[in-house]
Amino acid sequence: MTARRLTVLLLLPSCALAGSLWVLLATDTFTVRRVTVTGTRSLDPVAVAEAAGIAVGGRLVTLDTRASAGRVTLLPRVRSATVVRRWPDTVRITIVERAPLAVTRESGQWLFVDEAGVTFPGAQSGAGLPVLSADGPAARQAAAATIAALPEWLAPEVSRVTAPSAHSVRLSLADGVTVIWGGADEADRKGAVLAVLRRLPARVYDVSTPQIATITR
Repeated sequence: MTARRLTVLLLLPSCALAGSLWVLLATDTFTVRRVTVTGTRSLDPVAVAEAAGIAVGGRLVTLDTRASAGRVTLLPRVRSATVVRRWPDTVRITIVERAPLAVTRESGQWLFVDEAGVTFPGAQSGAGLPVLSADGPAARQAAAATIAALPEWLAPEVSRVTAPSAHSVRLSLADGVTVIWGGADEADRKGAVLAVLRRLPARVYDVSTPQIATITR
C-alpha cells in the first residue's frame, strides 16, 4: 500500500506539469491580442509591427521573439530591436532608430549616415547636416566617427567631410577653412589643440598629429 501511494504522489507533479503545458499549448488562454511598439521617432509603429511578422491570435508561448526582432532590424533605419512577451496577451517591440549625423550621395540618391558609418534612405540635400564623401566603407566609418566625436563648438561649423582613407579625414568649415583631422583617434586632444589654433588666422589647420599641429596662412 505504501509503495502504491508513493507512486501516485510521484506522478502528481508530472500530471500537473503536463496539464499546465496543455493549457499553454492547446488552448486559447495565452494568445497574442496586442502588439505595442516603442522607441520610434521617424518610423511608423504600424510598419514596425508588420515587419515583426507577429500574427494577432497566434500563440504567445510559441512566439519566436528572436526571429521577430531579427525581422525588425532588417528595416534600414532600425539600429536594434527587442521583442518580449507581456503575459497574458501582449507582445512589446522596442526599437532604437539610427541617428543621422551626415548625408552622402550614392548612385544618384541622398542617404543619411549614422555614427557607425551605416547609410540609410530618407535624406535630402540641404538637410542641415554635413555632406560626407568617403572612398570605401572604412573611410566612411572613420569620417562618421570623427563627426560623432567633434566638440560642440566645432560641429555646427562643419559643412563637408571628406575621407580619401580612414586616416585622412578632412573637415571643410562654413567660412572656407580646412581642418586636416587625420584619423578618428584622439578626438578630444585634436579638438582642444584646434580651439587654440583657431585664434590664429589661417586657411588650413592640421591637427592630424596634435603634438605637432601646424597652420597654413
